[in-house]
Formats: sequence, C-alpha cells, structure tokens
Amino acid sequence: MEMCKSRFLAAFMRPASPFFTRVFNGERKSRMQALKTVTGAISLVAIAGCSVLESSPIGQAIVALDPSKGRATASQADRIPYASLAFDGSTQRGLLVLGAQTGTQTHWPHQRGFLSLESGGLHAVSTPEGDLLTTRYYLDRSATADSLAAAGELPWQRSQPRFWIERHWVDTDGLSHAHRAEGHMTCKAPRARALLLTELLLQPCDVTYTWDNGRTTRAQWWKDPATQRLWEVDELAWPGGPDIKWQVARPWWDS
Repeated sequence: MEMCKSRFLAAFMRPASPFFTRVFNGERKSRMQALKTVTGAISLVAIAGCSVLESSPIGQAIVALDPSKGRATASQADRIPYASLAFDGSTQRGLLVLGAQTGTQTHWPHQRGFLSLESGGLHAVSTPEGDLLTTRYYLDRSATADSLAAAGELPWQRSQPRFWIERHWVDTDGLSHAHRAEGHMTCKAPRARALLLTELLLQPCDVTYTWDNGRTTRAQWWKDPATQRLWEVDELAWPGGPDIKWQVARPWWDS
C-alpha cells in the first residue's frame, strides 16, 4: 500500500515540461485538491491494515486488481454497491472503485497506481510501463488552451469528427514526453453492447490519432447516443505505451 501511495504522489507531483506549463497552470489547484482527497483515502486504508483492507468493499476491488486473479467479474461488481469500473491494462486488470471526484474528473486508485478520467475519457494513468500525467482535448487547433477548456465539451460529446489532443507522460526511465495529435472520430449506428452488469444500446466510435512525431495510434469509444456518456473505452495511453481498457460497471452519475 505504501508503494501505491508513493507512486500516486510521484505521478501527480512530477514537474511538467515547458510545453505543458500553460496546461498545468490552469489545472494545478484542482489537481492538488484531488491529490489530497485521494491520497487521504489511501492513507486511511493503509492505516486500517491488510486484513481489514481485504475484507472491506473497496479492499475487495483493490485486491481484485491482480493479473493472477483474472479480469473483473459480474459477481465482484454486484457485491460492491459503489461506483466501479472493470479495468484491463497491459499488465493490470480487475475492478476499481471510485476514490474521489473533483468536478468532471474522477479518480480510481489501486495498489499499483491510479486511473483518472475526464468526463469519462482518459485523462491520466499510472502503470508499470510509465505514467500518463495529463490529457487535454481541443476542438480547434488554432485556439488557445484557456478558451478550449472553457468550452466545456469533449470530442465524444459532439458530432464534430475532427479534434486535437495534447498528452504528457513519463516513461520507465523517468524521461518526460509531450506530444500533440490530430484526432479523427468515426461513429457507427448504435447496437447492443454487453457490459459487466447490464446490456445497453451504445454507439461505437473508432478514433485515429496522428501524432506530431509521425506515429499513429487508435482508440475505440462506446457511448450512449442519448447522453453522449462514455461507457467503454479502449486506447493506447501514448505512442508505444500501454493499452488501457475499461468499462463502467456501476456509474457514478445520476442520469
């Protein structure tokens, strides 16, 4: 558990590159508030001890995040009456329970790191292959970061197929990377999609990212055609990075 806390702190506290200074300045306060909330929860769990941890609802989800225990199951999710995700990474998988929410961001801690979502889309993640520190989604390549952030809409919430992102990550050697990509989203007709605890009519959207370093990555989003909320995501965290997948087991929103 101490490893979880220290890795979580390291991922949030690493300095941004100059390329991302303007991005972090606008988010520093909310990110620090999230850090205090989630690390406080992790500290309480650590103080409780391993036996209490494993018998608690959130502990059951944390313990489930173990490759030797397999993927999250419907029975696991059904036993835990809290907002949860079925998470499947390159080397990690299991059920995650919501640790904290700050505005439109949700934070999902576990023994080996954390996952942070922005309005249900990938924002940051800590993995053995490196840490994604932040993601910014832009609707206009020429617009400033401030005006885009103020727009309050993300690519899956709009019908506009073209958008841009910036991502900042740290690799396993501790080297910092910051790159931009042009995204192109193509959505198909909604169809039935089986999730961990239910089956919903969801719209699949294929996304292609063309990065400024010449690399190309792809993602797939499954969204509710009425609310535009993401229920399932599968994408690479960065070019050459880990594949990150999750689907909502129990939603954290009211409607």
